[in-house]
Amino acid sequence: VLRPERSLNYEAGYRTLLTKRLSLDMTAFATWYSNLQSVEPGTPYFTFSPAPPHLVVPSIFDSLSHGKTYGAELFANWDVTKRLRISPGYSFARMNIAYDPSILASNASLSLGDSPGDSPQHQVQIRSALSLPHNLEWDASAAFVSALGIGPVPSYTRVDTRLGWRIGEFVEVSLTGQNLLTPRHFEFLDGLQVHPTPADRSIFSKITWSF
Repeated sequence: VLRPERSLNYEAGYRTLLTKRLSLDMTAFATWYSNLQSVEPGTPYFTFSPAPPHLVVPSIFDSLSHGKTYGAELFANWDVTKRLRISPGYSFARMNIAYDPSILASNASLSLGDSPGDSPQHQVQIRSALSLPHNLEWDASAAFVSALGIGPVPSYTRVDTRLGWRIGEFVEVSLTGQNLLTPRHFEFLDGLQVHPTPADRSIFSKITWSF
């Protein structure tokens, strides 16, 4: 019987202004989960219905796993000039998932082995925001994301940029490019942890009217 998942969360952070132009944010977190959904192999059996005769290997869904996550984030904002801001950052996250001792005692073949999960452990990024004359804005970012611990999703580096032009007080026109380094890269696996989800290179324009 599936039971509601539960979590216990702790988070602590610190923010400081090192100089008039440089600020720093630090955060640490930890979460404990219980009653996570588990999939256990049932006893295989042979059946003639429906035809043709075939072997059935059932999977039993239950709430017999638990897990924990912990990590930290570090970000800074540096106003290089009145027009240019640079914001570097780094984040670390670790995920461990395991079956409850009760199910492991009755089925020694089961083991999630403290699976690292489908979240990258390391992410590094740097963003810049530049205010240009004539109400123009140019934003750019570069990010490195480490490989997933499970599945065929390698590490990748992503570069995005945006050029915006504010027309008056209510209208903005922008041109954005995403994933500019490669035609595509994989980021996550699907719900069955089999097929990776690609993120394609894209270039698009947008008109924003605020009222």
